[in-house]
Amino acid sequence: MKKLIILLLMLSPLAVSAQNDAYKTLFDDCVGRDGYSTVQVSKDMLRIMDSDYNLALASIDGVMSITFNSEDSAAVEAFRKRCDQMLDRSGLSVMVSTNDGTQAVKIYTSTVEDKIKEVIVVTCSPTETVVVDVVGNLTLKQISRLNF
Repeated sequence: MKKLIILLLMLSPLAVSAQNDAYKTLFDDCVGRDGYSTVQVSKDMLRIMDSDYNLALASIDGVMSITFNSEDSAAVEAFRKRCDQMLDRSGLSVMVSTNDGTQAVKIYTSTVEDKIKEVIVVTCSPTETVVVDVVGNLTLKQISRLNF
């Protein structure tokens, strides 16, 4: 049993890496396409930002965001389903899920021990889907200081 636990702990960083790869593939596919806006912020850029949130920012390795806007609700729904499929296969846990009838928000997390390694926030409305991926080594307290 001890060997199994040690093996799982050793492989957990690989699982986090695979999750990042799935999102990175989605992100790369959206770059430059009509209707999509993409933003990627590196750890180096986060370091030079002067902010009251320096402790939280120092724990972030990177942020990637995809926004898809369209008046074609079927196209927005198709992108949302693609995101859902990626997240269903990723092994991330749903931390929060809300839906007020016109807008839905889900926050997914990946944790290793007591640290949150990845947070993905998905916001959907009939004409827009926004997906933000934050990768790092965060605590719940640090995440609570960030505004998504």
